[in-house]
Amino acid sequence: MEAVLRQVFAPSSWEARFRDHSAAGILLSGLIVFSDWIASNPELFPFKDGDIGFASYVALSGQRAENAVASLGLTKDVPWSAPMRFGAVWPEIRNPRPVQSACEELCGENLKPGLAIVEAPMGEGKTEAAIYLATQWMRPAAAGGIYVALPTAATSNQMYGRFKAFLAAHDPPAAHGVRLVHGMAWLLDEASPQCPPELSSGSGQEQTSALEWFRPKKRSLLASNGVGTIDQALMSVLHVKHGFLRLFGLAGKVLVIDEVHAYDAYMSEILTLLLRWCRDLQIPVVLLSATLPQSRRKALIEAYAPGAALNPARDGETAPYPLLTYVGWGGEVREKAVTGSAKTQNVRLVKHPGLLGDPTGLARLVADQARDGGCLCVIANTVDSAQAIYRELQAIFADFPQPPRLLLFHARFRAGRRQEIEEEALRLFDKRSLLDPGDAERTERPGRAVLIATQVVEQSLDLDFDEMFTEFAPVDLLLQRVGRLHRHLRPSRPTGPEARLHLLLPGPGRPVFGATERVYHRFVLLKTLLALAGVEELNLPEDIRPLVEAVYDDSPTVKGEDTIASEDLAAAWEDLRTQVEREKDEAKKYLIPPPYEAAFKLARMPGGPFDDEDGEASSYFTAKTRVGDETRQLLLLEGEAFRTELTASRPPGRDTLKRIFFETVNVPKWWLRDVEADCGFEPPKEAPAWLPGVTVLRLHGGFWRGRERQGKTFSVRDDPDLGVVREETERA
Repeated sequence: MEAVLRQVFAPSSWEARFRDHSAAGILLSGLIVFSDWIASNPELFPFKDGDIGFASYVALSGQRAENAVASLGLTKDVPWSAPMRFGAVWPEIRNPRPVQSACEELCGENLKPGLAIVEAPMGEGKTEAAIYLATQWMRPAAAGGIYVALPTAATSNQMYGRFKAFLAAHDPPAAHGVRLVHGMAWLLDEASPQCPPELSSGSGQEQTSALEWFRPKKRSLLASNGVGTIDQALMSVLHVKHGFLRLFGLAGKVLVIDEVHAYDAYMSEILTLLLRWCRDLQIPVVLLSATLPQSRRKALIEAYAPGAALNPARDGETAPYPLLTYVGWGGEVREKAVTGSAKTQNVRLVKHPGLLGDPTGLARLVADQARDGGCLCVIANTVDSAQAIYRELQAIFADFPQPPRLLLFHARFRAGRRQEIEEEALRLFDKRSLLDPGDAERTERPGRAVLIATQVVEQSLDLDFDEMFTEFAPVDLLLQRVGRLHRHLRPSRPTGPEARLHLLLPGPGRPVFGATERVYHRFVLLKTLLALAGVEELNLPEDIRPLVEAVYDDSPTVKGEDTIASEDLAAAWEDLRTQVEREKDEAKKYLIPPPYEAAFKLARMPGGPFDDEDGEASSYFTAKTRVGDETRQLLLLEGEAFRTELTASRPPGRDTLKRIFFETVNVPKWWLRDVEADCGFEPPKEAPAWLPGVTVLRLHGGFWRGRERQGKTFSVRDDPDLGVVREETERA
């Protein structure tokens, strides 16, 4: 057999000496495993009877291999030369914004690829700047593509369209191969094989696991270009089955991570290790943020290049803003202050003490403003709060002769319904309404509309509102929300030229944040309250850095704390420190070893890997906006729907799979913990192996009823306007 292989492939002689055993172990393991799966898949390599002769067989196999690699989007073609002007990469941007020009200047200095941290206000074109940097770093880094990682599926969906259009303008074959990656993404990918590889040594479970890697949720890290959620990149450094394939895929790309400030302590711990591996595998990384604390920037630099340091003269001083930071593979650090901003904005801060947690009072306030017209946005911190506000406004608007358009947008809708709402929100509130009347892409902006949403709209989505109402939140997230207020330049607005942010505050006395404190830590909320005390106007971008540093200065004290007891602040600080250390320790349980040049330590780890679809470690595999946001994926089916398909050992056709997945929704795990079905209802049931991590819940008349251990009954109801809700019920 060895002689035959040498005859076919004619390998050159080489000696197995590796400069870095960790890097070699990752790359070799990934190449062998995924190649084996591709060759074992009957859809990609169909078996045909008949003796066609050895030479013909070799030629046919080679052609099938090329076709398989191309159809899976794994081809490697780099159309970019370096250096290129920013306008050559983004020809539609005739006047680059300051941060984009700064990136062009950086590339003109002919520095080797490394780490870039782009800090600039919302709407300044950071994404275009990052993609420009990535194209310029691909060839010198021997990279074959780009992976753009974002916090949520909604932001990934919007970026997918933008990135695909960008590639289509430069390299149409590359645009055809770009993959979208998150839980539902494979539904859009007609290239995904449906049959598992026929492995010579492997159980049915192994075959099913291998099949999952042909779907974009995981394969986009292997394809030349991908857009998706951050969790798929973070999982590359978690001890999960075949996790090394993710690092193997990232090794051929430039990694772009948007909204890098949005991750809590344990997610940051995972990101730190990912950056260490990126440095070891020489993966260029571009990090984006509008509200990154200086302490966090230093930590990211240290993670990518241990021992690298900022300018010592900068210690104790506030860094300039906007700012471009470059870190070379050798530890060189450069800071490039960005002069000017493409957009300056003054936002009047209208404070409403006592309206935090009062949906009735808030609804009245919003309704009064809505009478005069305009596109208004209400941002709530929890789904329950958003649903309550929606109900109140729905009741008030019922008495309006011509009620405003009312829309609710959060993550707890069935996938199909959520996609409809997301598309409608973008159609109503994005910038397509500014296109010329004859443009086929133009949309009509409503004269009066109210969008009630959770954090799904605060990051990366290109939405524009005339006036905004927001529940109190940490200052960096408030600033992110402001980025959706007067975002686009419009000739006029029904609410007038002044941008107004209505801030819903706790009542007088000791601050009570209610449900918001289950989402964000009390210490950060208290510091934000102090930082905004006496502030009546936000001047952007100049106020961004001072406000963020005032809250995230790693100090339990604030000058002039006359509105909050120092004991309350000190107690919250100690609790936060304890929580952060606990979360870091929890994250470390699931991490692979850091890279080590002398040995491939991952191969020597004791015990088996965790399951990346479900189980104890699953809560660490999703990019979250809050601590403790543990969910489970439900498949909500009415009556006997898909009963036959869900009893089969193999998945149905793609069209049927799409219909099934459109009925899924993520709900809090506690909803169905230690419960049993009420009389007449089926108990929750795990889906077949080809739907890993999914629980089937069969509804009757749109709801399911269960009993808690204490005997209380409750229902899970699917409402097309409210989303999926859990309600306590009373027996008749």
